[in-house]
Amino acid sequence: MNPLTTQQAQEQGLRPLAGSYTESEGWMIENVLADMRRGQIDHAVVTTENGTEVWRSNFGWKGDK
Repeated sequence: MNPLTTQQAQEQGLRPLAGSYTESEGWMIENVLADMRRGQIDHAVVTTENGTEVWRSNFGWKGDK
């Protein structure tokens, strides 16, 4: 999966889920991505100024009302 920029992710309606991860924590990103695939949730790896993050779709987000 090619990382997106924050602007690209926002344009796709994604929001931060988890991160930032360091390079040595790549295995954690893979686990989060596997969960997103199992849940059929739109998601992406996003490169931010703080590092690498996982962003997900707003659809079904239970936080903001």
